[in-house]
This record gives sequence, structure tokens and C-alpha cells, in this order.
Amino acid sequence: MVAELHFSRVNFFRPSLAVSGGCKTRHSLPKSSACSNGQLSSHTSCRLGLWYQGAEAIELYGRERSFQQLEEPHRLVHESARLALEAAAREQWREVLAAIDAMESASLEVS
Repeated sequence: MVAELHFSRVNFFRPSLAVSGGCKTRHSLPKSSACSNGQLSSHTSCRLGLWYQGAEAIELYGRERSFQQLEEPHRLVHESARLALEAAAREQWREVLAAIDAMESASLEVS
């Protein structure tokens, strides 16, 4: 199985990965906050994470169950993206695909 990876190991801007013609994650990491010195942002430092931790979001949505359950799948999106990059750097394509699958699953919970 061959994976077509739409990112550079150094310039990774969002987990937008096409596998066998078409899996694409729904969680988008904006270019401005996703990558710093070749490193992925954490789930707390991307735009969604910054919004989620902000006083206004907490005040408006903090009591909502869906808001309270957002952090863990969002963390998993970032963790899986990091694992995909690391596996790609080692050319471990099965690991890349597994990380992409995990990222996509977590992304569906964030959407």
C-alpha cells in the first residue's frame, strides 16, 4: 500500500493527507499556528486550543457537554499528526497510515 503524503517533513502545515486516493482530515491546523521551526503546535497552542482555553469560550460554552469533551480528541489529532510525521521521516509507511487513521478518527470527534 502506498501513501501519498501532502506535507514536507520540515514544513508541515496541516494534517491534510491523501491515502489511496482520498482520505482527508477535517481538523485543519492553520499555517500560522501549526508549525514553528519545523515543529507541530500542541493542541493548546493552535488556534482552536487557544480559543478553547480562552475566558470567553469557557464563559459561553463551559457548561456544554460537547465543549467539555473537546479537549481529548483534539489532543489526539495533534498527537497523531506528530506520530505520522515521525513515522514518515523513518519511512515507516504502515505507521504513517495508522497515525493518519487515528488522526482522522479523532478529527471526526472534533468536527
